[in-house]
Amino acid sequence: MSNMQISQAIENLLVARNLRGMKTVQPALKPGYILRAAEFIQQATGNILIGTGFPVDETFETDGPLGAIALYRTIEQLGGRPVLVCGAPLANRLEADFDVHQISVNQPAVRQQEAQAALDQYNPTLVISIERPGLNIDGLYCNMLGEDISQRCASFDDFLNLAQCPTIAIGDGGNEIGMGNVIR
Repeated sequence: MSNMQISQAIENLLVARNLRGMKTVQPALKPGYILRAAEFIQQATGNILIGTGFPVDETFETDGPLGAIALYRTIEQLGGRPVLVCGAPLANRLEADFDVHQISVNQPAVRQQEAQAALDQYNPTLVISIERPGLNIDGLYCNMLGEDISQRCASFDDFLNLAQCPTIAIGDGGNEIGMGNVIR
């Protein structure tokens, strides 16, 4: 079985149950996206920024940070220098054990400058977003129920928009960064 066939088998398994409608999104993606992401990660050297942290009430989802930590450890083993990028309260919980770059929560006026300053500081060779809310067409961050959660969000969108290197966006519900590239 070729790497492309393995990638496509994984891609199909990940959406087989279609619990959140991601099978509907899959046709908009060029087959082999898992393989391409894996190759980007394997080939990346230097600083790799990993954005995570989806706010839920006064805390955060756990699947994104756990995935980000797994990526962080993998990138370390591959010789890269990962940096977790997130807002409070997640950044405060991770900074004792990981290299963390904290971004502002609910500061839309500075988010583009904040992203550009961090990109200039780290000069990443790869930027990854995992389970980060993405701005909707109205410029709001919403949860799966369509509720506005902008007040609790740190923005990572501009990190991907301004990056001069490859980017990867990972999500599972349609409201994460990158999902807006697929219009139903």
